Amino acid sequence: MPMDSEPLKHLLLLPVQMWGHARALTVLAGRMVKIRPVIVTLCISDKLWDRAIAEMKADYAPEEESLLSRIHLVRIQQGSDHLDPAGIRDHFLEIWKMLCAGETVPYEAVDGSTGVVDLQAFPLSAVILDGMGAEITEVLHKQRTESPWPLNLRLYIWAPVATDWLVGLFRTDPLPFIRAIQEEQNLSSIDACVAVMVTKTGRVIESPGLPAMYDYEWEPQGCRIDISSMLWADGMLSIDPVEYHPEAAKAFKDFLAEKGHKSYHVGPLITARPPCPAGNDAKGSEGCMRFMDEQLTARGARSVVYVSFGSLFWPQDPAKLTAALEVLVEQNVPFIMSRPSPVAKLSDDVVQKLVGNPNVYLGDWLPQQALLDHPAMGWCITHGGHNTVLECIHSGVPMIVWPITVDQASNAVHLTYNLDMAYELLEVRTGVGAGPLHRTGKAPLGTLDAVRDELRDVLCKAFGDDGAEKRRRMLGLQATLETAWTETGSARRAAEEFLDEVMALPPSTLFPTQNA
Repeated sequence: MPMDSEPLKHLLLLPVQMWGHARALTVLAGRMVKIRPVIVTLCISDKLWDRAIAEMKADYAPEEESLLSRIHLVRIQQGSDHLDPAGIRDHFLEIWKMLCAGETVPYEAVDGSTGVVDLQAFPLSAVILDGMGAEITEVLHKQRTESPWPLNLRLYIWAPVATDWLVGLFRTDPLPFIRAIQEEQNLSSIDACVAVMVTKTGRVIESPGLPAMYDYEWEPQGCRIDISSMLWADGMLSIDPVEYHPEAAKAFKDFLAEKGHKSYHVGPLITARPPCPAGNDAKGSEGCMRFMDEQLTARGARSVVYVSFGSLFWPQDPAKLTAALEVLVEQNVPFIMSRPSPVAKLSDDVVQKLVGNPNVYLGDWLPQQALLDHPAMGWCITHGGHNTVLECIHSGVPMIVWPITVDQASNAVHLTYNLDMAYELLEVRTGVGAGPLHRTGKAPLGTLDAVRDELRDVLCKAFGDDGAEKRRRMLGLQATLETAWTETGSARRAAEEFLDEVMALPPSTLFPTQNA
């Protein structure tokens, strides 16, 4: 534990508005103040405020709670559109401008105490920005490179995605091409990224640690991405444990090292105990845990399937999702389904049928960690987002992966092809991702009957001997990842290395008066 007499360094963290991005970063914020003498200012969406506080408190033992006063939360107005980052961007930049002008901004610490953020009294040692907040990263980078006075400010990217996806994305350095096309065609950074990275030609991608795949196999249902924040960052902090995919971790570390940057693999970031939900979340928590207890009594351990596509994503073809849910009902498999995403849609007819079924529980928000830890939980049908993947491994719950975009396809392939501890659904692919697969030489049929047949086959295997073997292999990886945050574990060492290097830097100079 750091001595009270040691000077406190100051870090500022900003996740975007998606809980999948913010959750793990809140845990990291809490752990930073445990292992080094730092103050962390966490700028968090107003809609995630209560969950962030609950998440950090769940990771603290009673004897550590005095340190919660060092985690300062600044409320950022998200706006009404959950998918649009403009609200977070505009309000944060407004607050940032105030801080840089020498003004103070109110905060509330996790222990309930209050105060003000004052960058003159506590200069910043580093800023950690979500990789999806490219526009914010660009503004801060320009401030440090185009300021009329000397400016020292270290910028790091928070990457809540699987490293093997990043390796595939950067298999050849795309940043010079993105920069060139942006300048030549006067495009925004995201449009330039789309032009270079998203346009699919059917070329074969060879990526360390993964089988060869056509470029469109990486986008099962299509997306727009903006990786331009990597243009301006000094390094990257990753939610990914090194042990999850060592070959990919080494490849990406080497890629960044060539550019003089470092990556710090600080995952998994899962609280010591499930957070206690508050407000409306608490009501949903009580009902779903009752459902799990009832299923345990009626059907026994590992009998329930959890269906979750995360806080942002949702299958693009509602008919395929309906067909899959019908198979679960037909096979008499009890399931619990969360619908936190603003784009989550089920027809009224489907909802009515499901709500009337005693083997089904629907909720807008569910306490995922508590559910996965419940002895009745058997399998998780998931999009394969990295938060959910790591939480499933942490709880020893094997997965049936329905990938949609970003790192979900690479997670599906790694979990099924490399590790053999999950099943990947192929017939649910649509859009740009529905072409022939390099791995199989076949294209998904894509019909509703094909979706039904595939899921029936997967469920038969999952609840049989093949599924038991996959669970056994997952428990081996679970045991490995449990060591990451021990005193000598890889994630703790990476976090310590990052903090020691940042703390050795001179504090930021953001004010003209400091340089006069």
